[in-house]
Amino acid sequence: MKKIIALLAVIAMIACMIPAAFAAEAKLYATSDAPEFLEAGDTFSITVGVSGVEYASIDLANITVPAGLEFVSAEGLGGRMCAPNIAAGKVAAIGFANGSADAVKLTFKVAADAADGKYTISFGKNECADAAGNRTALGAASVTVTVGEPHVCSFGEWVVTTPATCTEEGVETRTCSCGATETRAIAALGHDWDEGTLPETYDCDDVLKTFACSRCDATKTEDASHDHVMAPTAIGERTAEDGSYYVTYQDKCTHAADHGCTAVGETYEKLITGPITGDITPYIAMGVLTMVALVSAAAYMLLKRKAI
Repeated sequence: MKKIIALLAVIAMIACMIPAAFAAEAKLYATSDAPEFLEAGDTFSITVGVSGVEYASIDLANITVPAGLEFVSAEGLGGRMCAPNIAAGKVAAIGFANGSADAVKLTFKVAADAADGKYTISFGKNECADAAGNRTALGAASVTVTVGEPHVCSFGEWVVTTPATCTEEGVETRTCSCGATETRAIAALGHDWDEGTLPETYDCDDVLKTFACSRCDATKTEDASHDHVMAPTAIGERTAEDGSYYVTYQDKCTHAADHGCTAVGETYEKLITGPITGDITPYIAMGVLTMVALVSAAAYMLLKRKAI
């Protein structure tokens, strides 16, 4: 039985704690009915309220009204309100019995000599009290209004604030005298490739041409392979036992002198002169007759010169 009673006590305690855990936090709020832009002589109202309480009597303190705005009147909403002392920054004893309700409506006027600009009315350190007199701190609240004609920005020249790169967009910005800025993207420049370079030496059928960007460190390669231009080159000679004369050739790429291409073909021989074969008597006789004719002609010329 004691255990059951203890368990029920715990459950009751938890049940009491749940509402407190989920209770809304007491907060002060402020809203305005002012148009987007006010002019001298215009009036507007600020409604101040509190949320997150069952019953409250709230004290507004540290009310700040900037020069250029004049207090006109105060009206209690949903409760009783003491005479406000805006000059001292106070509005006290506003009572209501709603969990979230508007408490007071304060009316202001734009002074005749108010300069154009933004004006903020703030409600600083505040607190509320429940029916039992327990006091709870409330957060601050504020309302900002604008006096003067709407500003029309007049922007200056575009200025590059982030230069574009080959691969990334850049940004350029222009500024108004009010401090407002506009930005727009600058298109990426893209790479600026040079004409490309080849290795000092390479084979025609296996070579890459390298291109470099003039604006960044990027490089790229392209296949620059091409056909060999082969030509025969004499690399040796020999004379056979039968008197035949041979020259040894090998086809080599003519680009060897240009870029050191080492491509070569198989070696082969060509017969330049062959041996004299068959009956050589006619050749000997022809040679003898030729010698006789030459000697006779020489003797004739010599005898003729002496006769003269």
